[in-house]
Amino acid sequence: MKTKIKYAKDKYIKARDMARKTIEGDTDGVMLRDRMLAECPHFDRFHAIYVGNVSVNPSPPRNSNSLSDDDAQDSSEPEEETSDIEILDNSEVVNGKARADTPQSSERPLSKRRKGNDRYAAEQESIDTSLQKIADKVQGHQPLASQHLESLLRRELALEEREREWMNRILKADEDRRQALKDERSDFKAEMEDGRARLARLRKEIDNERERLDKEIDEKRERFRKEIEAGREELMKEREELKKEKEELKKEKEEFKEKVAAFQKTRDATMFVTVRRKDVQLSLVEDDQV
Repeated sequence: MKTKIKYAKDKYIKARDMARKTIEGDTDGVMLRDRMLAECPHFDRFHAIYVGNVSVNPSPPRNSNSLSDDDAQDSSEPEEETSDIEILDNSEVVNGKARADTPQSSERPLSKRRKGNDRYAAEQESIDTSLQKIADKVQGHQPLASQHLESLLRRELALEEREREWMNRILKADEDRRQALKDERSDFKAEMEDGRARLARLRKEIDNERERLDKEIDEKRERFRKEIEAGREELMKEREELKKEKEELKKEKEEFKEKVAAFQKTRDATMFVTVRRKDVQLSLVEDDQV
């Protein structure tokens, strides 16, 4: 029986998980409902029971085979032994009752069978009573369970909304970061292009300045060379003129020497004549005196 209960509960869990999915083209949910019922035909009955007992840590299940008080609990029973025992088919009980009411040919086997059927019927009656109590309790807790489920759904929706909000924030921050990096890359590229253009202009200006300086240096060099040539020519001319003047001075010196020599000769002769005249005059004077 535990295996059947666990099997039925697994079917219910699978059908419940299917309810969270969506089918393309199924706007009213009919196809999803059909699949859920195909997976678990008694889904509505299970859902009515499990929704009433929904909790994070459900209370331990009661022993449905005892006739003790409802508050008596057996903590050693596993969690799977819950009130979903309602899904069991009563065909065996009905068949048992039918077999108990069927007359038998021999009296002794019939008496044993009747005793077994009566005991089984009593157990089944106690099970039905326990199930009815559980169902009544579930119906009593149905509004609270519905409110708790709605609260859980709201919290789940709020959590999903917060997750979507944070995801949108993360995506927006990532997009902003990508855009900022893209803008920085564009600005850096523009700055690089501007720097290259300025560098090209500076190189061109430097080349032009170098050409101008080279041209100016060549012009100055040519002008200086011409000035040197002109100065050299003038110096040669002055040297020739000085040479000529030197020759002329030399000639004049020779001529002057000749003139001096001639003058000296003339002066000597004149002085001799004068002296002779004076001597003659003196002699004449002396003679006269005598």
